[in-house]
Amino acid sequence: MIDKDRIAHIGKSIMGNALTSTGFSSQFNELRNIKVIIQTQITDKLSQKELYDIALSKKNDTVIEKLIAIGKALYIQNPSDEKAYMIAISIATIIKEYEWGSYYLSGDGLYELVNNIA
Repeated sequence: MIDKDRIAHIGKSIMGNALTSTGFSSQFNELRNIKVIIQTQITDKLSQKELYDIALSKKNDTVIEKLIAIGKALYIQNPSDEKAYMIAISIATIIKEYEWGSYYLSGDGLYELVNNIA
């Protein structure tokens, strides 16, 4: 398990160093790419009802489980604490974009996501 202090440290490092003199850092670009990969992969895995729930901003736990499953598959390819954080924050951002709240973006929610992925 990745503890909350480690998650906070990784988040501060990635977000605090997101901008460089030449643009975005390689880690921040990786985070952005992970989010796009997850968004692309989830599209093919959603039922009509799940798509309606997203369109209506109605939280659907099955969709969240599918997002986490995609995240786990990505994590297994190259496991690290940093990768688990980037995947979790990407999923949390997608959930927020679905207008299902920001619980997973920090604190206990982010901790839960990271450790479900790792």
